[in-house]
This record gives sequence, structure tokens and C-alpha cells, in this order.
Amino acid sequence: MPLTNCIECKKEVSVSAEHCPHCGFKEPGVSGRERQLSYQINKNNEFIEEYEDNIRRFSDGWFNRMINKFQITDLTEQINKTIAINKGYNNEILELHRREWH
Repeated sequence: MPLTNCIECKKEVSVSAEHCPHCGFKEPGVSGRERQLSYQINKNNEFIEEYEDNIRRFSDGWFNRMINKFQITDLTEQINKTIAINKGYNNEILELHRREWH
């Protein structure tokens, strides 16, 4: 189990600890940048779910599919862009971990 220093009290703690056993700080092994990236990934996932819900709503029935073809195309493009952004954030988080553990 990899160890790191708590970002609050600087004492040694597991990177997967939910709270620091020394000071009680929440997610003590997670850096500020990683928190920021994780937050953005979660927000982006909410957008993806919303876009997918809209696609399902717009594609309900043959007539609606014809009328809403352009909305569906636009939403699909937005989903793909957001997924690409999340992949970049995930890669940055992995790089942060790689640097921290080596």
C-alpha cells in the first residue's frame, strides 16, 4: 500500500485513506490539483449524462428523429468533446500519481 504525506499535517498516511488518522483531514493523500481534476471530471460526467438523456428524449419516435437530427448531432459532438477532456484529466491524474510514487 503506497504511502504519502497528509497535505494538512504532513504525517505519513496511506494514499487511499478516507481521513488522516493523525489530524482527521478528509482525503489526506489527494493533492489540490488532483481534487480539482476529479471535481471537473465529475461535473463533466454530469453533463454527459444530461446530453445522453437529451439524445434519448430527442430520438423518441420517427417524426422527432427527423426534426431533431441536428440537435442529436450537436449533443453527440458535445459528449465526444467532454469525454476527450475527461481522458486528458484522467491522464494528468495518472501522471501526478506516477511522479508521486517514483
